[in-house]
Amino acid sequence: MALSHPALCEHSGRFAKADSGLWRTAPCHEYDLPIAQLRWDPAPIPKEDMTFLQGVQTMTTAGDANTQAGMAAHVYLITKSMVDQHFYNADGEMMFVRSRQSPPRHRVRPHRRRARRDRRDPRGVKFRVEIPGGSARGYVCENYGGAFTLPERGPIGANCLANSRDFLTPVAAYEDKDTPTELFVKWGGALFKTTLPHSPIDVVAWHGNYAPINTICARSRRSAPSASTIPIPRSSRC
Repeated sequence: MALSHPALCEHSGRFAKADSGLWRTAPCHEYDLPIAQLRWDPAPIPKEDMTFLQGVQTMTTAGDANTQAGMAAHVYLITKSMVDQHFYNADGEMMFVRSRQSPPRHRVRPHRRRARRDRRDPRGVKFRVEIPGGSARGYVCENYGGAFTLPERGPIGANCLANSRDFLTPVAAYEDKDTPTELFVKWGGALFKTTLPHSPIDVVAWHGNYAPINTICARSRRSAPSASTIPIPRSSRC
């Protein structure tokens, strides 16, 4: 696919700091580092309304987001769709792994598609999270470093791990809504928000290879244990 430099876009409105809830960013020094391994039961689904931004709870962090190295592991709980709200993460890309029906649905600029088992949203891509009904629970890997990529197979060959054909990229979609919309941004470990006069998912088409991806689980199943390894982040130490 062709690559291009981003265009200079005008932006109206100022960002104000927002409550980030239980979402934490590395380095996080609120708690002492445990000596032993930890285990926990699945987080219970809350009874009150909770959107994606309200339902992210950090389990652990490593590295430093300011130096673009490391990661954080979160749990998300969703009982309510985001309405006239959008979000993008400027600290890192996010890998979603669903653990409970119904699956959350992402409406992304400029993409719209239904989430499957695993999903990756690149750094800086605007989206909102909707649930068709019921609730959703799962895990998020927030990667501060190099983008996720397929691992080198080496002597394994082409019979294990995942292939490029095991991933989907979305088709272009848009919505034309001239209603006030809140835009949330995670940057430097803090959450900020501003108000836009229209929906940011207003791009009719796109090109290039900087796009979200979904894993097609039925295709990516392998008999070897290494099938659990799909994308990995780039690292200068590997």
